[in-house]
Amino acid sequence: MKIGIKSLQVAIAGFVVPYMAVYDPVLMLQGQWTWAALAYILGKALLSIGLWGAAAIGYLRAPLNTAERIFAAASAFMLVAALPATDEIGFAMCAVFCLWHWLRSRSRKTA
Repeated sequence: MKIGIKSLQVAIAGFVVPYMAVYDPVLMLQGQWTWAALAYILGKALLSIGLWGAAAIGYLRAPLNTAERIFAAASAFMLVAALPATDEIGFAMCAVFCLWHWLRSRSRKTA
């Protein structure tokens, strides 16, 4: 059972990709896509998958506390929808999360 739970934690980020493809068909190379749009959605998808994975597993550079896990999941959720407002909020939340976690994990390693 422990292996099943851990594999679900690892794979949970992959469940987000179909929703991103529904919101933005460029991810599946459908519609009128450009290389710039494809690079943008791929970068956004990779960032969202990384945040979902960190939130589900509970580890990035160091173990994540509960507040960091919730904040990472919320920022990943904001990146799933293909609205300009949610993208901006999601990128800002991701930057805050990365800075927050880096400062916390850096101070932990030096202590």
